[in-house]
Amino acid sequence: RDLFVYAPNDTMRKINTIVNEGNRRFGAGEGIKMMKETMRYNFGLRIDFYARVDFVKFQALIFKLGGLNISVDCAVQGNRLKSPELDYTLPESYEVYTLNIGMHTLDPYMALWYVRARGSSSDIDRGRRQMEVLRAIWRQARTTGLVEQATVLLPELLNILDTDMTAGDILGLVPLALSIDPANVQRLSLVQNVHMTEWYTTGEGSFAWIPNQAAIATIIQNLILPPR
Repeated sequence: RDLFVYAPNDTMRKINTIVNEGNRRFGAGEGIKMMKETMRYNFGLRIDFYARVDFVKFQALIFKLGGLNISVDCAVQGNRLKSPELDYTLPESYEVYTLNIGMHTLDPYMALWYVRARGSSSDIDRGRRQMEVLRAIWRQARTTGLVEQATVLLPELLNILDTDMTAGDILGLVPLALSIDPANVQRLSLVQNVHMTEWYTTGEGSFAWIPNQAAIATIIQNLILPPR
């Protein structure tokens, strides 16, 4: 989220500011368009669709799944609410919590905590955990039969998701979701001081990562091109 990249027809920005800035400058819905153009310009990746959820709807999704079954391979520590009902603006509502290594079934609040916590880790590691959670959601949706119920559940799904996919787009992906072998799903994680270097912007001194474009291009090419 802290990558400092060029947003086409705009300027250099941290990547996590582009959607809001695009909406502010060019109108509602233009922020996602700017983000797609940014991904294409900086990384050569064409984004066909997007889907996102806010914190409340993410928890609603986990509730629908009956909790999140996740394998934790590295203990995570961070501040969490002592109870989800407490006032999140008050410091005394929080406690330091450690989620230890092992299999866990997380309730909606703890699933949100798991994808957001970075007290004992980094933002890069948080991104890794978020990808693991996406895999876990997909696995549970498949094993519980929710994918097969896509037609019936579609209105509810579209209420949870903010997306540019139509109902036809989503239903068209159901056969793919049912046939994917998890062993064939690959992912990329950028490595500090290899694919990006630490930097502070001038003026206010905001933290950012400067991409190493050559190194990033190499790992993307290795992922999407046939072996040489």
